[in-house]
Amino acid sequence: MISQEEQLRGVVASQAERIRQLEQQVENMERELCVCREAYDLLEFQILENEQNNKCLASLHGHDICIGTEKTTMGRPSTDVGSENLVITESERIIEQKTPSNQLIEYNSHLEHQFRRQSQIIEVMKRKLSEQMVFANLVYKLSKMRGAEMIQKHLDSFIDSAENENKMLAENFSRIIQISRGTMVESFDNRCCYARDDKFRYMM
Repeated sequence: MISQEEQLRGVVASQAERIRQLEQQVENMERELCVCREAYDLLEFQILENEQNNKCLASLHGHDICIGTEKTTMGRPSTDVGSENLVITESERIIEQKTPSNQLIEYNSHLEHQFRRQSQIIEVMKRKLSEQMVFANLVYKLSKMRGAEMIQKHLDSFIDSAENENKMLAENFSRIIQISRGTMVESFDNRCCYARDDKFRYMM
């Protein structure tokens, strides 16, 4: 039968491996987050640059329309100023539709959402890692203790204050110890019974 100490050592090893995996996941996600942040900064710069280019293009195009209109109206009566402004406004709208600014803004919004989501995931992973470390430290202390009663006492105290996965693991530990103690008592009673039977047969 596996002793309590061996069981606890096995759990310590599995918890240490779990912590190592969580640390690796956090490291990978932080690296991805750094890449997303760089892409986000680059995209913001591209959007600003594109908007500035759009303004310059609209200004130049409007200037060309004004010059063309002036040349055309030299040989005919002057036209309404409102219609000229309408032509310029329409040209600006066409230029804006042809540029990828709206697509960049949409992609920027998607990137922001992804950035926030990955940040939240990293925070959750860090919290889980911290919880795993707390439980791993508890198991390590329990593995150094002698006596099931003392181990059970520390487990009960931890269960009262623990939450979520750590509480469930501690409760499972407590059941294992209770089963082990019951098995040990039953085995001891059986040995005593066999010893009495042997003594009785010897006396006969």
